[in-house]
Amino acid sequence: MFGMSNGYGVNPNGPPHLSAKEVLLEGETVNITCTSSSARPPPLLKFLVEDIEIDTNTNVSTTLDDSSGSFTSVSTLRSFKREWGNKCMSCQQLPEVNGLYHESVSNNVYIVYKSLYNPPSHLLLVIEHGNLSKVITASCTSLFADPACDIKWESTIEHFKYTLLENVTSKQATKSIISFNATLEDYGKQIRCRTECQYFKSVLVNATNVIFAKKPKVVVYSTSVLPVLPNTTITLTCVANAHPVGNITWTMLETSYLKSSPTKSCSNASTCTYELITSDVEQVYSCYAQNEHGSDERSIVIVHESKYKEDLNGKAFGILGVTIGILGGIAFLFIVIVVMCLCLRRNQEG
Repeated sequence: MFGMSNGYGVNPNGPPHLSAKEVLLEGETVNITCTSSSARPPPLLKFLVEDIEIDTNTNVSTTLDDSSGSFTSVSTLRSFKREWGNKCMSCQQLPEVNGLYHESVSNNVYIVYKSLYNPPSHLLLVIEHGNLSKVITASCTSLFADPACDIKWESTIEHFKYTLLENVTSKQATKSIISFNATLEDYGKQIRCRTECQYFKSVLVNATNVIFAKKPKVVVYSTSVLPVLPNTTITLTCVANAHPVGNITWTMLETSYLKSSPTKSCSNASTCTYELITSDVEQVYSCYAQNEHGSDERSIVIVHESKYKEDLNGKAFGILGVTIGILGGIAFLFIVIVVMCLCLRRNQEG
């Protein structure tokens, strides 16, 4: 019987007790405790999963009740294997000497074990690009997380602010829908959503670029530093920043000996290059870009080096002439002042 002396020791006064959290998350601190009943000598303890003994590395402590002279054993499990999860766990107490008293088993605890490596497994980001009003709607959905995770929004847009249109959470999914305003400066900036989970350390992130409809803005440049020598091969580049992309056309504008004429066209492109050989006269090339929302045009002047030097020399001679004229005027004025001073002096002496 429990608590009775058998001549050698004291029988346990009851079965052991198992204390454990019913939900255990992978990576968190484990504290599963088996406490024996009072007996003498101290009872031995074993952990069982589905009534089968498991190999454990436990910390065991023993306390003595001075009034009864019996001992209580406590065994604490600090680690947990994945294969033990989602099963019934119990513990068993037994005597140091076989047959000293009957073995007994504790209460069962069903431990739900949740792995950190599974959910959340999918994060879907969909962005609906607006028109020229630049109002953009984005939705982000986290799937297969139990319990469901929250969704947080971030962006490289400066002072990013958004309006939460919808936030729906079910058992394993969360959907968040937002809208925000974008300016021309925000074109191409990144918007991203990420999971924030109470029970999972893993984080999923998904991102996309902010793109909205806009008319072209043209930039033109030459691969060579202008001015250049005649009969030099150079490449002109036209970049049209637009969405969607449209058509780009290079045209040589009218000169004294040639009429305006298209030189090259690029369809559904954001960049268009044109290779040409410079002549001994000034050439002007225009880049015209157009999409469904508007158009833009820029031109570049191709000046050959000899013409550039002539212009510089002409300017230099002009500046020299002006300088000589100014200096001559100053000298003449000085002479007039000197003559007037001499005449005034003579009149005073006379």
